[in-house]
Amino acid sequence: MKVKKVYLIISLLALVFIKNCTSMKSAPDELTGKWMTAAQEYKGIFFELNQKSIVFRKKDGTEDNFCIIKIKRNRMKGEWVKFTIFYHDQEKKKFELPLFYHPHNSGIIRFANKEQNTWFRESS
Repeated sequence: MKVKKVYLIISLLALVFIKNCTSMKSAPDELTGKWMTAAQEYKGIFFELNQKSIVFRKKDGTEDNFCIIKIKRNRMKGEWVKFTIFYHDQEKKKFELPLFYHPHNSGIIRFANKEQNTWFRESS
């Protein structure tokens, strides 16, 4: 009887994990667009997400383009969603970018390593 309870608990935990964590190969609509912040350290800088790539514009005006490999989505409390974007450069060097998304207005993003900065989608 104890063994059945353990299997039941493990099965329920697996279902909860699967429900809250999904993986996709292209950026969802809520993440696509050009994102900017008012933070002084990022003046003149933006990043842009489309279905298959992520572009970072640097202070010198150059842009780095990367191909998205996959995106993981994890639901959090409230309306926040954690996305982890896995991408690579032209030499196939892999990177990952964990960020938090909230649907407020047309959406806001905060990078996991710089939560104090809020990024806003540029309106079209």
